[in-house]
Amino acid sequence: MLKNNHTNLSAILACRSASTRLYRKPFQKIINETIIEKILFNLRKINQIDNIILAISDQSDNKIFVDFAKHFKLNYVQGDENNVLQRFLKAADHFKVDHILRITTDNPYTYLENFEEVFKSHIKMKYDLSTYYDLPDGVNFEIIKTCALKKCLHKSDNFEKEHVTL
Repeated sequence: MLKNNHTNLSAILACRSASTRLYRKPFQKIINETIIEKILFNLRKINQIDNIILAISDQSDNKIFVDFAKHFKLNYVQGDENNVLQRFLKAADHFKVDHILRITTDNPYTYLENFEEVFKSHIKMKYDLSTYYDLPDGVNFEIIKTCALKKCLHKSDNFEKEHVTL
């Protein structure tokens, strides 16, 4: 069920256990909650978001994300470990998403304070991509038109497909 009637915006979160620096980083705890729980809590406060979807790697060690999605009643899809772009588009197609909110799952401190203003501008100006460029790595969000992201699938190299919006 959609929360709003003006467009379809879903937060799609790329999830995988593998990491070169810290295995299962989203499940590291800060006080009593995991990083991914804090992210979920913050996303659920944004009225414009209709759906939160986990785009989970299909490798066996990522079952923890499937269990998390089921526990918190989140939608999810599974797909290629390294082609995160394809996982995002699979989620968008399956759940009929027009606009995607993309944030990382390893930082509980995503800057979302001006989200409503940026999203309104994104819709009004019919942008393909809306984001901030002057924030530190990892704290930013991106709003992307699904149709624009689809154009990138066959034009991107493997490195770009892993990082979605490069």
